[in-house]
Amino acid sequence: MVDIMTLSGRTLGLLLAPGFDFQQDSRLIEDLRLRDADILIVGAGKTAEHSIAGSRGDLIKPDAVISEVDAGDLDALIITGGGSVHSLAMDVRVLTLLLGAQAESRPVAAFGNGPLVLAASGLLVDRRVAAPVELRETLIKAGAQYMEQELVVDHKLVTACTIDEITHFVEAIALLLEPVTTLK
Repeated sequence: MVDIMTLSGRTLGLLLAPGFDFQQDSRLIEDLRLRDADILIVGAGKTAEHSIAGSRGDLIKPDAVISEVDAGDLDALIITGGGSVHSLAMDVRVLTLLLGAQAESRPVAAFGNGPLVLAASGLLVDRRVAAPVELRETLIKAGAQYMEQELVVDHKLVTACTIDEITHFVEAIALLLEPVTTLK
């Protein structure tokens, strides 16, 4: 059996809005739970009392809403792809949270069309990014350096083209959260 890096004691925020892809987000949540991560489902609604409807009618009840979350309370922030991306990209609360994560030097990760949200926040200027090829021109116009790779790590930014890279995607986040050791 291969050892996987643990995320025990780490809180990872997962941003969701109506239209999220339940199947891919469930795979991500499963992989994070395998690593003992504390997952905070952050909804884009006004209250955490209401479940979020996915693209196929699946429901997830958020643990909190964006306005209740401070980037400093999270160890990393994840944006998944799917139909919720466009509403997240236009939500000033999301953009504020992303900028807060950057200011706190927290890893920010996105896959699929999730990097569109990062582009809207301005976080992709001069950053290398992986995303589906159909997003290439949009991301370049936002200042990104589009890479024809499945997974890219650029400082505290992790991007992947698809959910197929989920294991490597989560592993990259885990590596960024590892304490830095120095040689004596």
